[in-house]
Amino acid sequence: MVSLVEGFWSLQGEGPWVGAPTLFLRTAGCPLRCTYCDTVESYEAPKEFEVRDLQGEGLHLMSNPVTADSLLSASWFQPKGLSCWLSLTGGEPLLWPGFCREIFEAARPRGFHTLLETAALDVAALRQVLPATDHVSLDYKLPSTLNSQGDHADAHLACLEAAVHAEIETSLKIVLTPSTGPGELQQALRAIQPFREGFSLVLQPVTPCLEEREALDARQLLRMVEVALDMDFRIRVLPQVHKSLGLA
Repeated sequence: MVSLVEGFWSLQGEGPWVGAPTLFLRTAGCPLRCTYCDTVESYEAPKEFEVRDLQGEGLHLMSNPVTADSLLSASWFQPKGLSCWLSLTGGEPLLWPGFCREIFEAARPRGFHTLLETAALDVAALRQVLPATDHVSLDYKLPSTLNSQGDHADAHLACLEAAVHAEIETSLKIVLTPSTGPGELQQALRAIQPFREGFSLVLQPVTPCLEEREALDARQLLRMVEVALDMDFRIRVLPQVHKSLGLA
């Protein structure tokens, strides 16, 4: 069973599969409090959650916690077109690894590609889900974005190593804020550099939200890009495209 915040159809707004039609299931609960969090409603599980269609219209209200079987039996749990994704996002989906694997395994035969979006904090949970995952999007949280909650570099690195060794298509996202310095980014890149051939690096300029009130200056962004290029990373700079489109 799992507690969800919402289920909704939309277009993927982040990472290498940006623009792809996607059914999102947002799980409840998150151990982190990022300065740029745009889903603070996911910190705690509601009694009920809404499922919305591609136009944003409500389809159902479902009670928490919910089983994978009850979701899979719903009429809206079917792919739209030939290239649709099921994304487990959060919150933090790896708080519910059994559910993640179960629903991914059932979604694939229906025609979904499976995408796990995680803060990369629990390598044991990640290993449970990887065999049913087509793409894993890992976060690398810079300490300056975590409200003094410590440095999770070791956990991020362990998750990256597990995904790369499992030969799962992997992207790693680093959110850049005005307070990000080249030295902080360089330290993170040094840690992940041994695995750079096995994943795509996404540098995401922050969308002003919560405590982050200002956008990243273009010159600062380009300095960060240069740091990554000088270290021979394959990179893509991708903002949150769904925000610019006015999507959820």
